[in-house]
Parts: sequence; C-alpha cells; structure tokens
Amino acid sequence: TPMANTVARTAATMMLTGCSDKNWQAEGTIAGGEGKSLVLEAPNGNGGWYPLDTVSTDKHGHFSVKGEPAGHPEVYRLSLDGKSVYFPIDSLETVTITAEAANFGTAYTLSGSEQAEKMQQINGMIAKTVSEHGEEAVAYDPELKRALYETILRDPAGIVAYYTIFRRVGNTLIFNPQEKTDLRMIGAVANAFASQRPSDPRTAFLASVYLTN
Repeated sequence: TPMANTVARTAATMMLTGCSDKNWQAEGTIAGGEGKSLVLEAPNGNGGWYPLDTVSTDKHGHFSVKGEPAGHPEVYRLSLDGKSVYFPIDSLETVTITAEAANFGTAYTLSGSEQAEKMQQINGMIAKTVSEHGEEAVAYDPELKRALYETILRDPAGIVAYYTIFRRVGNTLIFNPQEKTDLRMIGAVANAFASQRPSDPRTAFLASVYLTN
C-alpha cells in the first residue's frame, strides 16, 4: 500500500542516516594536490599498515574520507606518493587536514578535535627542533624533551601519548627505550593504558616494550 511504502522508505532513510552518523571523517585540502589519489591506512598491530580506502581529491584539492570506529582510539594515516600524514581518531569526530602536495608528510596541520590539536602541538614542537638543530637533535634536545614529557603526562592514556613515544624523525627514535629517562616515560604510558585501557590492543605491546628494556 502507499502508506506501507512510505513507512518502508522512511525506515530505510533512517537506517542510512544512522549508519552515516556512526562514522568518523577526515577532510581537508591539499595545495597542489588536485586530482591526486590518497590511500587511507590503518596500523596492523605489527608495525605495518594496511589500506582501508582510496579517495581522490577534486579540482580544488579537496578530499573527504570516512571510516568506522575501531572500538578504541586509533591513529590513521593518509598516504600520497610514498609520504604520509598521521591523524588521531577517538570516536566519531571530524578531523580537518590541510597539507601541501610538495611537502606531504612534513608540512601539514591538524584540527577539529582535541586529540588532533594535541598531535598538531606535538608535531609543531618537533618541527621547530628539526628546523633549528637537525633531525638527530630530537632524541636529546632538553627543551623539546621537557615539553614532550609535560604534554604526555597531561594525558598518558591518550592516543597522542602513544603516538609520541613511538615517533620517529627520519631514522631517529625520539624516545629510546634504552635510555632510562625515556624508558620511564614509556612506563608511565604503559601503566596508564593498563589501568585506563586494559582492553586496548596496544596495552600488552606497551607492557612488553617497557618490561623487556
């Protein structure tokens, strides 16, 4: 009947709307990246990455990509021509990424969520040190390390804390588990995950890194 058809269409519309509301989103603009293909990737838990989706930028360099929540905070990345931009997702937020195709992976900004802004702050600190003292300085520069310690300890169970303690610049690991001070910071994050995120898949890995060094 017409009424039954209307009800069915309404129910289908509500289902589609409900599904779309359960996705997080990353959107933004890549200067000089018109008509480029971006690959959305997620970590595989073993230090590698696997593709989730591919999206193309429009003639203005705009893009938008969505994904289903992982069930825990996660760091994803968008890759373009072998270079990657990393961004955090807590739940169902929208993160905005502004980047340059020519410097993709190094020149970009994140906004739209508390965690994205924290990651942007971390990236800015690191970029400043690299610009002033070179890549290798990130492992021992006292001003940078102090600022990173303070930022991590404000939210040690956050996804940005995890991202930071495993962050590399070139071939340099900022937090070296062989160094006692760095290992204590890794331990602080491991303990915070154990107490606040026991079911997070990273928790066991953090404990193993801390306990084996």
